[in-house]
Amino acid sequence: MQRGFEKDGQRYLVTIKQNAPGQTFGLTLAGPELKRLQVVKGLSLELSDRGPIPIRQNVLSGQTPDYGTAFVINAVMLDGPPTPVIDSMPQLRGIGIDPVQAARADRIVLTNGKGQKGVWFETGSPLPAFAALNTCTDDLLVQWGLDPQQHPSYVPPVMRNAKLLTKLLLKNYPTRAVAFGESGFFSFRVIVEIDGTVSSCHIEARTKVNYLDPRCEEVLRIANFDPARDAQGNPMRSFYSTTINYLIP
Repeated sequence: MQRGFEKDGQRYLVTIKQNAPGQTFGLTLAGPELKRLQVVKGLSLELSDRGPIPIRQNVLSGQTPDYGTAFVINAVMLDGPPTPVIDSMPQLRGIGIDPVQAARADRIVLTNGKGQKGVWFETGSPLPAFAALNTCTDDLLVQWGLDPQQHPSYVPPVMRNAKLLTKLLLKNYPTRAVAFGESGFFSFRVIVEIDGTVSSCHIEARTKVNYLDPRCEEVLRIANFDPARDAQGNPMRSFYSTTINYLIP
């Protein structure tokens, strides 16, 4: 989903994207005023009157021909990252963007989180947009051969060796990509069977680059999962989707 803005004759763009059903989404902000934040560390994102939430993951930045500076932020949550609960069982959760949280959002502000002026997008309520996005991503479950009736309340699969997988993928950073200064992100989605094995892997989205070429075969070979569970606690066939940022080591 995209929405354009204009200020003083200059164009800005907000893009919200999901490659799979879930509570997180990708956010791309583009426009000339973002240039002053390009060298700032410790960026924060404000989506409601809760105030700024620090961005924990890496943020990719670059230039676009039509809008100037752009920032790509993956795995955004409307209510911020979940608070970890020590020694607890995995919790049931819904499949899409929470409409209660979506109703609270009314802006997108990117700032350094230190009181300095940020870049403010007056979006208004995104509730209708997120409702449409939930409908679109729900349809993907059927296309992937999964049962939508099991997913409104379920425990998602858990990758046991996510850090190891990321480390091995980044360790094999292509030499030519390093030479040409290429960075990028790659979103992949796997189907996790009831025994935790991975039956398929697909690259859902990727930065347009020449030499970075992540391979799903590596994910299929390395990934190790605890299977998803339905509301009764029974193992179920489901999916796992994530994004890996490739940054030059």
